[in-house]
Amino acid sequence: MKKSVLFGLTAGLAAASAAAVFVGKISKEIKNDLVEEEFDSPFGNNWIKISMGSSESAKGLMYIKVQAECDSNEDICKLVLFAEKDAAISMVWEDNEHFLLLAGNGKRKQCCDVVFDIKNITMKYYTVKI
Repeated sequence: MKKSVLFGLTAGLAAASAAAVFVGKISKEIKNDLVEEEFDSPFGNNWIKISMGSSESAKGLMYIKVQAECDSNEDICKLVLFAEKDAAISMVWEDNEHFLLLAGNGKRKQCCDVVFDIKNITMKYYTVKI
């Protein structure tokens, strides 16, 4: 085997190992900082569970997990998004069957739109310019 190929393989393995250690460190920081809150709908038959945690190693990366459940069916919907640690977050029940979460600073916001239907829960992720 040529020395350049061997060097390339060794360098690749070292980089992959370093990345795995860094991702593990970030995951551990987020898990240690995790805060969970539950938000009931106005009629109390639907609910949203928000889990948030941040990592200093990843320059203030914030992990946001949105989980939606309801009484009328067994459907559970989950969505994970990432934002800046100091990002503005707004959460509002538009009505009993519609929850909206906006996260981000500036004109562009990340949006998690949850709609509770009789048969299932629909969750949409998109960015919106405000």
